[in-house]
Amino acid sequence: MPNSGKKIPCVECGCLILPQTAAKYRGRCAQCGKAVQQAEAPPKGCVIMGTVILFGLYTGIWLVLDGPSSWLLEPVSLFVALVIALVVSFFAWAAMLPDESNPPRHAAAIAIEERSHAKSTPRASHDSDAPLPLYTKDPAEAVKLLFDRAVPNLPAMTTEQIEKAYQDCKWVWAADKLYTGGEAEIALLLKHNARRISRLRGFRNFKVFTVEDPNPGAMLYGMVDQRSGPSIFEPIGLWALGSTYYACGNSDFNDVYTGDMSLPSSDTAIFVFDYDQLDDSMFYGRDIAQAVRKALESSRGTCTFSDGDLEVAAGGVTKVAGLLESMGHAGWHVVPANENSPLNRLSEICDDGLLAYTDRIPAFASAMWTDTPKCVHTIHRNLSTSFSGPYLGVLIFARSAGSATAFFDEIRPLSLVPATTFRDGEIIPDANYYGI
Repeated sequence: MPNSGKKIPCVECGCLILPQTAAKYRGRCAQCGKAVQQAEAPPKGCVIMGTVILFGLYTGIWLVLDGPSSWLLEPVSLFVALVIALVVSFFAWAAMLPDESNPPRHAAAIAIEERSHAKSTPRASHDSDAPLPLYTKDPAEAVKLLFDRAVPNLPAMTTEQIEKAYQDCKWVWAADKLYTGGEAEIALLLKHNARRISRLRGFRNFKVFTVEDPNPGAMLYGMVDQRSGPSIFEPIGLWALGSTYYACGNSDFNDVYTGDMSLPSSDTAIFVFDYDQLDDSMFYGRDIAQAVRKALESSRGTCTFSDGDLEVAAGGVTKVAGLLESMGHAGWHVVPANENSPLNRLSEICDDGLLAYTDRIPAFASAMWTDTPKCVHTIHRNLSTSFSGPYLGVLIFARSAGSATAFFDEIRPLSLVPATTFRDGEIIPDANYYGI
């Protein structure tokens, strides 16, 4: 669809739309407008319901006044009554439809229009003169464009204006928190969520733009195609007040990446390491166990570990990324150790519904069950700083296993073997697999 005319924001979600779309959907984008139409339009079943009611009243009165024998002898009158009931019900239903200048199209047609427009729109350019909106598939580049290109175009705002903009997002997006911090901290938060969005099935690209009146803001939308129905978007909003930045998203927006205490609380976790960066070529787990012992030296509680190469369960080192990605979809929170960890760029390529992965991650896994969930945070924090080379990150189970037996059942598909057990920071002699 050709891009003609200056775009205007949707009155519901704030995304920029063509004037033609706004005119068709009463100031809304296609997605919001269709949702409003469906909510306002009465169901077609009311035609049948009205017909049944009117015809039932007619025949009831007929039976009371003239009796069954007369009713059986008047088929023509009954047919006329049925036709009248249908006509009256149809006009009653038509009168309740919303008054639109153009009839609504099928959802598939809307999806085709939106995709066509997106494909005809220029991709993100490193040219500083390229106008907004800008498009890219790379999460890090999208966040950089948001800070470098969108935020500088915002007018000066007060805390009250930012709060008002957030309240609008809270109502439209179901945002549940307004995050604040410096540029580095908020950029890390946005990169984490942008990577999460980029891993959604059907992800197309990111759109970076600004919204003007009534509530200005720098916006990053992750556009996601659905197999049926119109495309959807995963939103991120950003505002600046001096050196302080404010950000929010929808109900899926989270800060799992940015701090220990925001990590999920669970008794089950899998710590992932790059065995190419471990010193002991014979026993990768020995270096890891020593690093974990240092992390737990002042901790309380029991932690039992099972170790092994993830490529064994994955079927090859090039398939490890696929295994980790599938675990992320199956209830494990993937938390990278740092910005450079390959766990940040687990990629998926959709081919007829099948997933193919090509990232090579020589990963050694150390799965842990503990009776003290705080130990998961303690180990992650310490390994991220003191063992940052080999340590890639942690997968935290969305729910607690509840017992060591349930834990072993959960990790059995990974072909890991029991290794070391710690109690109050010390290795239990009977469970010292590496002889430390």
